[in-house]
Amino acid sequence: MAKFIFPIRKLYAHLGQRWVERGWLERPDDIFFLTIPEIEALVENGIALTSPQALQTHITNRRIAYEYWLTVVPPDAIGPDGKPIVEEAKDMPVLTGVPASSGRVRGRARIVQDVREAMKLTSGDILVNRQPTPDGLLSFHS
Repeated sequence: MAKFIFPIRKLYAHLGQRWVERGWLERPDDIFFLTIPEIEALVENGIALTSPQALQTHITNRRIAYEYWLTVVPPDAIGPDGKPIVEEAKDMPVLTGVPASSGRVRGRARIVQDVREAMKLTSGDILVNRQPTPDGLLSFHS
């Protein structure tokens, strides 16, 4: 995905630089606070549909919102009602980790400590490991 988006991002960065030179933007990265339809309108019509000051006010407001949301710590899980799920029991052991794929599944969870144990996995087993690697090989740490 990053390889696909990189050329588009590079093009937008170049547009941002040119629009700073024209006085439409204050900083080249301001362009990343515009939507694609807003960028397309500027490409097609120039600054004729708005003023540089109005455009910059819009960008500044989006920067403020962006900075705010960077400070918000999201909940670990959200329920179907959109509200955070809060664990009631404090003394229960908790299994933490990063899921390798989305969705739900039922099966036998197999805690694997070394490669020999991994060789015993059967179809339907759920692998629980300290750290699988992106290439699919197991990485074990003590």
